[in-house]
Amino acid sequence: MRHRLILPTLAALLSLGCVTKNVHELVEVQLDATRTALSARQAACFSQAQELEGQIVGLSATLIERDAALSALGRRILHLEEELNSLQGRHAEILTLQEAPPDPEADPEAEPTQLIAATAAEMTEALALREAARYADTQHTQRAEEVRSALDPILVSERGSLHEEDGQFLLRIPVHMLFDENTVRVSPRGEVIVDELAGALRALPDYALEIGGHTDDRPLHTAAYPSNWELGFAQAVGLLRTLEGRGIPMSPSATSFAGTRPVADNETPEGRKRNRRLDLVLTPSPDPEVPAADPPTSQRE
Repeated sequence: MRHRLILPTLAALLSLGCVTKNVHELVEVQLDATRTALSARQAACFSQAQELEGQIVGLSATLIERDAALSALGRRILHLEEELNSLQGRHAEILTLQEAPPDPEADPEAEPTQLIAATAAEMTEALALREAARYADTQHTQRAEEVRSALDPILVSERGSLHEEDGQFLLRIPVHMLFDENTVRVSPRGEVIVDELAGALRALPDYALEIGGHTDDRPLHTAAYPSNWELGFAQAVGLLRTLEGRGIPMSPSATSFAGTRPVADNETPEGRKRNRRLDLVLTPSPDPEVPAADPPTSQRE
């Protein structure tokens, strides 16, 4: 009788043990899947953080360039204002001498008439230079707003960055955004960028366009591209022809700089990726209505 009671009890316990083992194995599988998902998410977050750091570095460089340009213009205007104040002071002194009673013993040929005329001419030149500097500052600001507005789709999506230097505007686009690696074949993503770029250039008909191809410093030896010079030029020409096919208003030029003008350290993968780029330089046409100011008399002499 006792054996009949023990056997069902053992069977029940064994059955319970099997269920517990299966549940444990299922939990282990779920934990492994969760660990794998978390590792993948961590890797994606790390990659995204590196990309954002690169974008922050690019934006910081742009801000530094703009601050330097504004500081240079401010120093130029301040210098011209100082020259104008000096000339105004000299003019006031000459007027004071002119209003003074004549000296009977003074040489009549030593009257300050010629000096007054020369000072007035210098003041006119200084005023013209100051107005020219202010006009150039205003024109540059307007052009910067014009270019940024036209390129807004590319800049907002961070598929390109804009830089300013010596009155020119440089749009920097990474090569991997446009082409497959080491080719001049425009990728589907590149087609979208080229469409946006062509639309922006159609809004900037008064600008000259030069496209420069840049690579990293790793040696390249293939049948199609014996060196980085050929690759950089082929990519610049490839973008040029693609833009011309979309009816841009200017006739661009193309050149290759290979790896001679890096913007990042070639020792890191991220740096090499940043160096492989196309730089589009937009140069505004000179304003025919505003002739350049003549140099001061002291410089002409």
